[in-house]
Amino acid sequence: MIPQRSLLLAALTSGAAFAQQTTGAIRGVVTDPAGALVANVSITASNNQTRARQVTRTGSSGNYTLPLLPPGSYDLSAEAPGFSKAVRSNVVVRITETEVVDFGLQLGSVSESITVNETASLLQRESSAEGRVIERQTIGALPLATRNFTQLLGLTAGVVTDPPNAENVGFGTQNPSVNGSRRGSNNYLLDGNVNNNPMNNDALGVGIPSVDFIQEFKVITSMASAEYGRNAGSVVNVVTRSGGNQFHGNLFEFLRNDKLVARPFFAARRGQNVQNQFGGTLGGRFNCLI
Repeated sequence: MIPQRSLLLAALTSGAAFAQQTTGAIRGVVTDPAGALVANVSITASNNQTRARQVTRTGSSGNYTLPLLPPGSYDLSAEAPGFSKAVRSNVVVRITETEVVDFGLQLGSVSESITVNETASLLQRESSAEGRVIERQTIGALPLATRNFTQLLGLTAGVVTDPPNAENVGFGTQNPSVNGSRRGSNNYLLDGNVNNNPMNNDALGVGIPSVDFIQEFKVITSMASAEYGRNAGSVVNVVTRSGGNQFHGNLFEFLRNDKLVARPFFAARRGQNVQNQFGGTLGGRFNCLI
């Protein structure tokens, strides 16, 4: 027989896992040429990778919200009788953040379309949480001694990590101090699930995901919303790649040996750390990491 306390603990843990935010959102307001608010406008967001669509309508105040959008690039459109169709292309949605996209409709027929390309604001106005999103382009472009994403945590202001030593054998996982908090005060999330080591609360709960499998991650350094809870320090929120309609992939070998490394300034000889990492990825309507 399973004790009732165990069942209650499992229920609470399951609820907490589903409460973590691994998506973003888009919101805005729609106006006509005179600046008046327009109600009942159809707003459509289409994911550029998967072509998944989410549709909503503006309320009586002219506002709309598209919640629970997986991180990625979206095309937005606004349609209403008596107005030309308005389009916003390549709106980037980031994990835990809300992008503001306002539409100014022009008089015309629905068959007409007005496309506007604009750069999103760097200022996140929809949340008081402080932090930085590290996107896939950055993760793939920056050199990592052991291809461990935790070595990029120090790119966020207020995060202090140990300099990774490429000569050390091991995975080189970093467990940072954020804004002066203890290293064991961080909360690591992987696709919304807690990924902390129960022994010392570092980032080795169910393992470190490969950098090829990560879409992006955000380090929330302060003022995190109540949905996270659990820890008083930072929140490291990681979301994995979601695939797409077209198949794509790669094969790789990451090689380190004494022929390819420089001799440390104070060392008598080069290090003898030899590493060979083989692998590959395959993406489409599913994702596979080898």
